[in-house]
Amino acid sequence: MKLFQRFFAELAALIIFIIYLSTLAVTVIHLDAGELATVQATLGIAHPTGYPLYSIIGFIFSKIFFFLDTIYALNLLAAV
Repeated sequence: MKLFQRFFAELAALIIFIIYLSTLAVTVIHLDAGELATVQATLGIAHPTGYPLYSIIGFIFSKIFFFLDTIYALNLLAAV
């Protein structure tokens, strides 16, 4: 029974992830997205509280996916 439940939980997560990827923003959207994307791409400091872990992970994520547009890679991080 546990294996059956786990399978459907993973299947549901995969379906939701695919839907999220298909609707992923390819550019900057409103509010803090532009500021946080800039902070992540340049490894700068955001407004307080600053989100240090998110900024560092975003910087690394944007370097790993160098072949993608930077803002798309950072939006992909939000999906992950």
